[in-house]
Amino acid sequence: MIPQLFAYAINFPIQKFLQAQKKVLVMAWISAAVLLLHAFFSWLLMMKLEWGLVGGAVTLNSSWWLIVISQLIYIFVSKSDGAWDGFSWQAFQDLFGFVKLSLASAVMLW
Repeated sequence: MIPQLFAYAINFPIQKFLQAQKKVLVMAWISAAVLLLHAFFSWLLMMKLEWGLVGGAVTLNSSWWLIVISQLIYIFVSKSDGAWDGFSWQAFQDLFGFVKLSLASAVMLW
């Protein structure tokens, strides 16, 4: 079950990225496809091959990694008009306000 934690750690930022891009339907389709595969492989490994709990753990880990890999493939392959197009100096446009708030909170913690 430990490898599943790494899949979680990678999955949640990917989910937030896709949500910010308004690609929620893509996540739903990927999850539905993986759910079908998960159900089949759970039956195959746990019941048919009689792996028991080990088969369940293998299936669960594989399912989470399949979700992560599928979402990454979608992100790198798809062309999105509203996605980030590279670094720009406009990222520093309102930096002073952010620095001012950061320094104030740092002083309060000190």
